Amino acid sequence: MFALDHDVQNKTEGNLSKYKKIQEFAKKHEVDFYPAGRGIGHQVMVEEGYAFPLNLTVASDSHSNMYGGVGSLGTPVVRTDGMCRMTQQHNESLDLIDFFLFLLFSLQPRLCGSLAKPGGRCLR
Repeated sequence: MFALDHDVQNKTEGNLSKYKKIQEFAKKHEVDFYPAGRGIGHQVMVEEGYAFPLNLTVASDSHSNMYGGVGSLGTPVVRTDGMCRMTQQHNESLDLIDFFLFLLFSLQPRLCGSLAKPGGRCLR
């Protein structure tokens, strides 16, 4: 899911154009989209049921650990971590990321959490 929650008061043409491109990308790839003004991403994750009990929730948000409040193991994979993982560069947090990816792919039969609501579309 994508939630636009940064720089939301910036109504310049450039910023609104950027938001429109994000929304179009989300629609093209069937990703749930929450526009600017809907709420803060990590709150939307809980309110909309992306983080739920007995679930591993990986999100691009440093506040992902708050998902423990609803019984989900929440962990962030933010921009630097994700970039290092994709480019195979070493970063001190990669071992932790590798561990969570191991949990995600070996202990769960399908990839859910921040990618699909319970009962919704999951990646297999």
